[in-house]
Amino acid sequence: MHAVQDESLLDILGTPSVSIILGARGQGKTAFGLRVLQLASEQGIKSYMMGLPEQKWELLPGYVTPVINPGGIPDNSALFIDEAYISLFAREFTGSFHKFMAKLIGLTRQRNQLFLFSSHLGRKLDVSCLYDVDNLVLRKPSFLHTKFERQEIRSVIEEGKQFFDNLDGDPRRHAYIISERGPIHVEVKLPEGWSEPLSNAFSAVLLVEHDANKKEKKRGALRMNEKQRECMLTKFAVNGFAVFDGEEADELVLRPRGMEETAEIVLRETPVGYEVVKSSGAYAGVKKRAFFQNNLDVWASECLGLIE
Repeated sequence: MHAVQDESLLDILGTPSVSIILGARGQGKTAFGLRVLQLASEQGIKSYMMGLPEQKWELLPGYVTPVINPGGIPDNSALFIDEAYISLFAREFTGSFHKFMAKLIGLTRQRNQLFLFSSHLGRKLDVSCLYDVDNLVLRKPSFLHTKFERQEIRSVIEEGKQFFDNLDGDPRRHAYIISERGPIHVEVKLPEGWSEPLSNAFSAVLLVEHDANKKEKKRGALRMNEKQRECMLTKFAVNGFAVFDGEEADELVLRPRGMEETAEIVLRETPVGYEVVKSSGAYAGVKKRAFFQNNLDVWASECLGLIE
């Protein structure tokens, strides 16, 4: 198979598009994502990266803006979520952040955005990332990759593994991209600003065993900035709600004016806005809670664009 140069990566991936980068540890997934962002920025596309530990942001090249909230990313932009399984782990797919990301992914065409996700295995990712995928980018797979991958893409991984098994030279300089147009072999350069510390940036990540029954309550763990919170509070007030502190540090209680004694909605702050925890009175019931949650999501999408 004839190799093409990576200067044409944006044409190969397409804009807008959703791509997933899979491969073994140390095989260039992060470098590939940053190379795409570099090429995008050279064409005037604002480029963002999510997932890198905040204490390592200073290692990023100047053409990349680190973000915590993906909701604030503008139209006509590119986003790379590195080690996406950390924030989009498949076994936690019912969380509000996963639902929010599923909506963002579904709107990439309307918003003319290019999304990239990296992971060792597709199995580790929330399935919503796979529904709308346009390109599967393979770096050299691990020894047992084909044995443990999702059944839906296992044959594709086997095809990619055979490609790398027959490849001469450093596999980190090559990518095998599969889409509706068929497989493409790309020779990949390192991105500008690449460094060894950047390739090991996730050594700073502190992994804590997840316990769904123990929520982190510290304000420092919450991810909306002050402007975004003030925007949400304004939305509550404009739409007729009085706002009170909840029992927990990350909770708010909304009571509709005129019905403060008979109806309330308890909200919990999330990285992308608020989620309804419980409700009573005029807002009791699954359907009414779901309707109000939709309103919350709309307000959050407007407020998350405010960056400090």
